[in-house]
Amino acid sequence: GKLKELTLIKSRLKHRCDKMEEAAKPENREFSVERAETQYIFCRDVMPPYSLTEVSLATKQCYAQAVRENLPVFLQSGVIVPLDKIRAGRFTEASTAFLPIESSQETGAIKKLPAGTCVTIHHFGSYESIGLSYQKLLDYCAAHALTLCSDSYEFCLHDYITARDKNEYITKILFYIQENPPAP
Repeated sequence: GKLKELTLIKSRLKHRCDKMEEAAKPENREFSVERAETQYIFCRDVMPPYSLTEVSLATKQCYAQAVRENLPVFLQSGVIVPLDKIRAGRFTEASTAFLPIESSQETGAIKKLPAGTCVTIHHFGSYESIGLSYQKLLDYCAAHALTLCSDSYEFCLHDYITARDKNEYITKILFYIQENPPAP
């Protein structure tokens, strides 16, 4: 049991390190349109007024439940920010906290993120300044006629668990975009 557990932790840490290394590459500092694979997230609602305090609490509750139920989560967290809030400029009002999870079925708390085309940007710096990256992303989408068709999924690649300083935080912002039909 112990060895299996340690092997699991090792693979989780490697997963996290790979993500951080990928984010740090200079070419990933800007936008990318990429194909996302299907993945699953273990979710918990954030309570009103959706400030960073409630977001942080929901994330901690996610971790606590995952540990209690021995769920195969990765050592990574994220939040979902509704698209209408993003459009209204309320970039930090997340509705849901989540942990990526190794799973293959949807249950009450486990939500499937389908495979699809996404636009992403990495935000470097404190969470309070994330609006700057959102604004750049919205402008980029407008300029390239990309239509956002999902809420925002933010993956914390480097956060208070691993970073010494807020300015070192790395958050990957991801939106699904409408696939343009092939030209006739």
